[in-house]
Amino acid sequence: MVAGSNDYRITRVGGFLRRTRLDELPQLVNVLLGDMSLVGPRPEAPGLVERWSQDERKVLTFRPGITGPTQLAYIAESELLTGDPDVVYERELMHAKLAMDLEYVQHYRARRDLAILWKTLWAVLLPEDRQRNRQRRRYTLKERLASARPGALLLDALLAAVCAGLAVGLRIDRTNFAAAIGTYWVFVPLAAFVRPATLALAGAYLRVWRYPTVTDVGLMVGALAAGTLVMTLSIFVVMQPSAFPGSVGFPRSALAIELVLSFLALGGVRLASRIRQEELSPPTSDHYAGPPRPVLIFGAGEAGAHLAREMQRNRALRLEPVAFLDDDRRKHGRSIYGVEVLGGSEALLTVASEREVSEVIIAMPGTGGREVRRIVTICESVGIPARTLPATTELLNESVTVNKVRPVRVDDLLRREAAAIPERPQHELVGGRTVLVTGAGGSIGSEVCRQVASLAAGRLVMFDLAETPLFYIDEEIRRRFPTLELVAKLGDATDDAAVERLFASERPNIVLHAAAHKHLPLSESNVASTTWTNVRGTRVVAEAAARHGTEAFIFISTDKAVDPTSIMGATKRVGELVVQAVGKGAAGRFVIVRFGNVLGSQGSVVEVFRQQIEAGGPVTITHPDITRYFMTIPEAVRLILLAGAIGREGDIHVLNMGQPVRIVDLAHDMIRLASPGGEKDIRVEYTGLRPGEKLEETLFSDTEERVETGYEFLMVARPATRSKSLNVAEIATELERLAQCGDESGLRTMLRSAA
Repeated sequence: MVAGSNDYRITRVGGFLRRTRLDELPQLVNVLLGDMSLVGPRPEAPGLVERWSQDERKVLTFRPGITGPTQLAYIAESELLTGDPDVVYERELMHAKLAMDLEYVQHYRARRDLAILWKTLWAVLLPEDRQRNRQRRRYTLKERLASARPGALLLDALLAAVCAGLAVGLRIDRTNFAAAIGTYWVFVPLAAFVRPATLALAGAYLRVWRYPTVTDVGLMVGALAAGTLVMTLSIFVVMQPSAFPGSVGFPRSALAIELVLSFLALGGVRLASRIRQEELSPPTSDHYAGPPRPVLIFGAGEAGAHLAREMQRNRALRLEPVAFLDDDRRKHGRSIYGVEVLGGSEALLTVASEREVSEVIIAMPGTGGREVRRIVTICESVGIPARTLPATTELLNESVTVNKVRPVRVDDLLRREAAAIPERPQHELVGGRTVLVTGAGGSIGSEVCRQVASLAAGRLVMFDLAETPLFYIDEEIRRRFPTLELVAKLGDATDDAAVERLFASERPNIVLHAAAHKHLPLSESNVASTTWTNVRGTRVVAEAAARHGTEAFIFISTDKAVDPTSIMGATKRVGELVVQAVGKGAAGRFVIVRFGNVLGSQGSVVEVFRQQIEAGGPVTITHPDITRYFMTIPEAVRLILLAGAIGREGDIHVLNMGQPVRIVDLAHDMIRLASPGGEKDIRVEYTGLRPGEKLEETLFSDTEERVETGYEFLMVARPATRSKSLNVAEIATELERLAQCGDESGLRTMLRSAA
């Protein structure tokens, strides 16, 4: 079965087996039976083999292998299978993998196999964190080895020796016991050494096994599998079983038996500490007067289970989970940590009354805003306050804890179902590279810096004209990512000399250009300044990137550049044309990304409404029918980086913003959330459309067609017809001249014509 990492066909058990690589273990049996090799081409499904060419079928002359150059190169293959996985695999991946297998077959060397085995060992023992250690430090090999305490090493060595002895004993007949002494003398000491060594290399002794996670179990399994691989090579390649003194030959199945016994023994010892913690450690004492408040948790998934367990263990929270509700009927009647799942949303009123619930906590970080709104409405109808966990995009890699629970905000009512955005392309874009972010102090630019830092960039250069925002993001990144090489530069993106010095000294591989004037009303009254920043600033940075051989230049645009009616939109559209023109003669890729409004940005309508509500109103709206698209900043930036990773030269990527939201509905939601019954006290006023403002924003113009990318929330805008030829360089030069002269009338005319 060809399946992506988020394929609906993968069950929870299947997902666990895939994440921990346990699904690869049965192939060891095929190696022992002689049907497979340790190293060789990747075995393929018969149905796909039928589609191979005659040249590609040469791969079949070699026995398939557990590992090989193709397996290592595509170790995270499932993350690449987006959209229709079967189509993507056959069109994009299968032939690329076959080319690597053919190269291996045609240039086979035994020494190369040893190198591949070594790389595989390290890939299993020290897997790269595909989330790139977001808010976690990376431990060096020295730190991993130093963490292994002598007592723990000795215990693991003794257990490994016992498991090895039992494995051989189970395979050797009693009548041949005396002849098996040589096997014991080799295998038992080997296991006693290899097992603790591989666990130490993998960092297993750094883990606190009182609080194991799926990642910890996967690490344990990987370390044990790697140890089995080492012992297999040691016995069958290096030592040769026939050379064992007094041996009857080494039983191959003993390795598989020893692996299972070691997992049970070494894993069991670690699990025992968790059991001891659960059974013997008393809950955190409650130093506060009064009984705990009964809480109903909506969402009987992993997040809800975490919250319930923390409430039970930590009495100081003064919260007691009395019931779960979940609209998944398969969970009804079940129990999680002793707390029953009593039904779906229809049971809320009954359960709240019977259990005297004082609060509802919505524990569904991956659900969309429509579902959150529905639950909040039900809670309001029965007079019970509701709080929620943040969305998945806000939590990122942070743990689910009670202190993350907060009052419901309008962001929660607008959020979408969690997007399946793969991390691998983003990491490949910035991992280990020098990344320059212009406008680093802004709402978008600062989030770009956070995510670039979390993706293990080699060096992050932050560039901004505003001193205070740059200072704050510099302090934050240094605190959260202390090992990252970080540079903060004050400067103006429109100053070609300053930008040239920046590129010459920092030599960025990747540039994300977020510096711009973005506020629509201010842009209408400051035409020259907006044009100077958005047109000249874009040209200066893009040309510098082209001169210095930047690998990728990503221009952050806006949906207001589509059929623009505002100064801001027109200048951003000209900026798009400038980037496309500069990119045509450049060595690197020049990519454009468009998106709409983001929640939480400085000066956004949400922030304006919040301030107006805090002041007691009125809340001002330009038109009762005006609509806008919204997206959270973290999700928008993740998609920007994805577009930069997969985009081709001149592509205009458009983020799928979901469904447009009526601004008047947004205002009423915010008033209601701020104060129940507040709609009676805070009125809504209509002020009329502002200059350059549209009733509806569009993501594509009439002259553009929508092209799918294979990623759910990412599209490409391609010209539907041949557009007229423009001399973009002359247009940009003339706009800059008019901006310098302060000729706003001339600028309006030319922007209208050019855009």
